[in-house]
Amino acid sequence: MLSKIVFIYLSCAVLSACSHVSAVVYQSEFSAYAEQVFRRQNSMTSRIMMAASDMEEESDALQQVEMEMHDACSLLNQYSEKEANNEKISVSFKNRVKNSIPDCDASIDAVEQQLKQVK
Repeated sequence: MLSKIVFIYLSCAVLSACSHVSAVVYQSEFSAYAEQVFRRQNSMTSRIMMAASDMEEESDALQQVEMEMHDACSLLNQYSEKEANNEKISVSFKNRVKNSIPDCDASIDAVEQQLKQVK
């Protein structure tokens, strides 16, 4: 009987440690992905500003995809601001940000394609 209790205790300890490790790995991967997309968005915003200064008038299509990118990336930008200010970030907000990142990433691609057409 004692061996069963020890086995159950050790099993729970091992499972608990594994779930903690996977949560840390998940957080690390999430942060790296979020940072990568955030940097791409900032880079794309800079490219838009440089391209716009070379144009007589910014195209309507470029303005449209730029606004869509800013809308799609708004949660990521809020997340980055909170992190920079060392604010507490709730799990539900992190999940909303995580779910919004693919749309943000896709909108960055759309801006990039539009910039190629404008040049």
